[in-house]
Amino acid sequence: MADIEYDFAADVSAADRAIAKLESKIEKLERQLKSNARTSRKGANSAQSDFQMMVSGAASVAGGIGVISVVTRSAQLAVGALRAEYQDLVETQKASAAAQRTFSQAFDSALLNLGLGPEATPQNLQRMIDRIGDATRAQPVQIANVLSTALSARGNLTIADVEEAATASLSLTKNVPEAQAPLTGAVLDLQKLIDGVTGKDALGFLLSTGTVARVTNPAFLAENIAPAITNIAATGGDTPKQGAALVAAISTAISDSTGAISGTAGINLDAALEKAFPDLPDIEARINFLRSDQAAREKFVSETSFRAKTAKPIEQILTPGTKFAKIFDDFLTQIVPVKEGEAAFENKSAQFKGTAFRSNLDLQDTFKSIEARLKVSDTEGARVSIAREGLQDILTAVGVGPTSRKIARASFERRVTFGAQDALGSVVNDLERRSDRFQKSVAVVGRRCCPDKQTHSGRAPTG
Repeated sequence: MADIEYDFAADVSAADRAIAKLESKIEKLERQLKSNARTSRKGANSAQSDFQMMVSGAASVAGGIGVISVVTRSAQLAVGALRAEYQDLVETQKASAAAQRTFSQAFDSALLNLGLGPEATPQNLQRMIDRIGDATRAQPVQIANVLSTALSARGNLTIADVEEAATASLSLTKNVPEAQAPLTGAVLDLQKLIDGVTGKDALGFLLSTGTVARVTNPAFLAENIAPAITNIAATGGDTPKQGAALVAAISTAISDSTGAISGTAGINLDAALEKAFPDLPDIEARINFLRSDQAAREKFVSETSFRAKTAKPIEQILTPGTKFAKIFDDFLTQIVPVKEGEAAFENKSAQFKGTAFRSNLDLQDTFKSIEARLKVSDTEGARVSIAREGLQDILTAVGVGPTSRKIARASFERRVTFGAQDALGSVVNDLERRSDRFQKSVAVVGRRCCPDKQTHSGRAPTG
């Protein structure tokens, strides 16, 4: 079969005809490809060798804007193969550009919250993202989003504390993305409150609370239950465990699946108890006192305002022998102390690793993480894609027709995809050439239409 040549000329109509002719030939070749593929294995093997030859030297330049010559011995297969490979490359570069834009937005947000110390550099942030990805198989944009929240919540904690909290949270919430950032923030809030608590301690404590509370999603645990616990523990001498048992008991008593009402009710009850009995050390002592003194209990209940939905359950928690009093007492026993939370974290981690299907999910997560990291790291491919589409957008915006845009696209691919020119440099060169031609054309038109006016380089006359 005859060789195929794609000739680009300055004559737009001639180029348009050449493009149509080429497309017709390619369609014919693809039809033959399907027929030959069914009948000739030998043809396929020959085409594979031809394709390898084409990839190494498919483009050549000859006169004018340029000529791209694709020479094949088994063109039925080779042209289709080359087109497919080229299209795959374009799509891969486009996907890299999209992934990098999404990642950059999350990365920049994290960088803003990183601080101003000597360790606060983009390189250190990227290395931290890579380490967390290695440990958790999470994707870069997930990690960056979590770190953005975590870094804003760290207070006086170290960057290492943030990394530990993020790693621990992501390792257990990869399939609950809405919980990742708030749970990491809740872990750090507890660490700021209590000296000597590790990220695993805090997360294990919160998970222990979540197993008894009525909330149905770890995101609700982080957003509603955890803030109430830290609020209660920050005042009145109460421990996080006592605050957790109180809020969890209220959530169970009123079937509060989000924890929003329970968290507020727990904070208000704790404040009322502290105000009424400031000489008693903590929640547990105050509740036990009211359980032992009916008159004091009735007085406290009558003088304290509660929401209708929580009034009766709270009264039961304060009354000995009731169902909800027992639930509160049981939760005080079942929830682990914060500083012993790491054992609960490790136990939960072991549960996640104990099934065959979980191993398969981990394998899938590994491949997805690798794919995402490859896209984010392919900065050169993304640059080419951005330049490729940017050139077309600019040409369209200034009114360049479809045929000329095809010529510009082919020239771009010859110089960048098959050549070695920088993508942005190629776009700049193309636009500069077009600008020069445009200015010259305007000058000519100006002289023809307005011979009595002087124009210079296509610029409008000044007087």
